[in-house]
Amino acid sequence: MSKEIMVINGTELQVKEYNGQRVVTLWDIARLHNAETDSVRKNFKNNAQYLIEGEDYFVLPKQDALAANLIRSNEISRYALNATRDIPVFTESGYLMMSKPMTGALAWAVQRQLVKNYFAAKEMRQITHKPILSPELAVDQAKFITSLAEQAGISLESRIACVKYLYKCAGMEIPIEVPTEQKLYDLETIAKRLGILSENGKPHANAVSAIIKQMDIPESIKIEVLETNGKWTGSVTKYKEDIFGYIEKWLMENNKPPVVESAKRKFRVIYNN
Repeated sequence: MSKEIMVINGTELQVKEYNGQRVVTLWDIARLHNAETDSVRKNFKNNAQYLIEGEDYFVLPKQDALAANLIRSNEISRYALNATRDIPVFTESGYLMMSKPMTGALAWAVQRQLVKNYFAAKEMRQITHKPILSPELAVDQAKFITSLAEQAGISLESRIACVKYLYKCAGMEIPIEVPTEQKLYDLETIAKRLGILSENGKPHANAVSAIIKQMDIPESIKIEVLETNGKWTGSVTKYKEDIFGYIEKWLMENNKPPVVESAKRKFRVIYNN
């Protein structure tokens, strides 16, 4: 299971791959659609006859490595895993069939973002070795996008990252590294620096996210940046240095709670300092 985390309609989703393709679990579907896990499982049971195993879904034993990763990353509790007989995971086609009965603005928003940003990203990664843009089109798109990004106040390093990605799609590499204008931090880096860890001793990004959502922080210290790692390009929320002071104050006022709660989940936390 990848360490990459995507944000789908405001909810963090850890990237999962099985048998060479991206998948989602029952718990993912429940969290993203704000539904009960039991209702999602019941929907699967009632409609399993219409889904093709090995194409729309896979049934994994609890001993599979994915199960251990789900616990380590706090995706589910050990109790929840012990309560289930197996772990169904769904491909894009399986997810679309599972979510078909779900209607409303939330369901449509989640479906659109999962299909366009989560499942499609795997397909894009598989063909990145082939140019998918002509050099001329890449240059034209780079000029247009960077002009809009500059007007919108997007940072220089983010604009360069976008240009490098477009040129890469045309088979051209740009050996340019732009120094960051100001130091920005993602959730995992914040957790590591403050010693906010999960029970397995790893930086607890989800707990940090839950803490930030409980605080009234100024928008000026939160920045959306364009980022690429060669396999994925998109918008990522990062924070300025000031965020550490806000979180440290919250931790002191709340006596470093062993459990940090979000709107839907509880995260067990240990502190390294």
